[in-house]
Amino acid sequence: MHINDLRKLIKDYFYSNPTTGRLTTLEEFENLDKKILKTIPDWYKIILMEFPLVDLEIGIPNDFGDEELKGLPFNELPLLGLTFISVKAIEDNTLNYFPDVKLINFNYLRIAEDKYGTQEGIYINYKSSDPEVRLIFHDFGNTGKEVLKKSELLLDRFSDIFKFGKTRTDEEGN
Repeated sequence: MHINDLRKLIKDYFYSNPTTGRLTTLEEFENLDKKILKTIPDWYKIILMEFPLVDLEIGIPNDFGDEELKGLPFNELPLLGLTFISVKAIEDNTLNYFPDVKLINFNYLRIAEDKYGTQEGIYINYKSSDPEVRLIFHDFGNTGKEVLKKSELLLDRFSDIFKFGKTRTDEEGN
């Protein structure tokens, strides 16, 4: 997806869902470890500095593994809370915690967390321009390959967060 198309999707999301997190500053990027800085895609850096995404929770449709929900249209599924994390948290996780320290070798980077549900990380493949979004369970293996294999595909594309995401209501876990 072209960056301008992604910008439009995000603007439309904020118009329909008036909520905000916080912007990422250039200084935050300048203070990152060089290894981590080079893994954050340029398109992601741009949107973090243009839109208040850090600490923003977006509810994305998910079947939660429930057989009765599988195959339902997105608008009929409950919402899983995806909360964007700061670049400092990305750095800290990638340098210090499993599975992030191993997933970086498979080009996966934690960009968000399911803070109010599974407490697990939400990842993208940082080499892709509109990557799939995956929920990765830290205790579903002992290696990066094992946890990646057992991860759950949440969305086919990063841009789908802003196409299908919604602000969650109090009944949904906020």
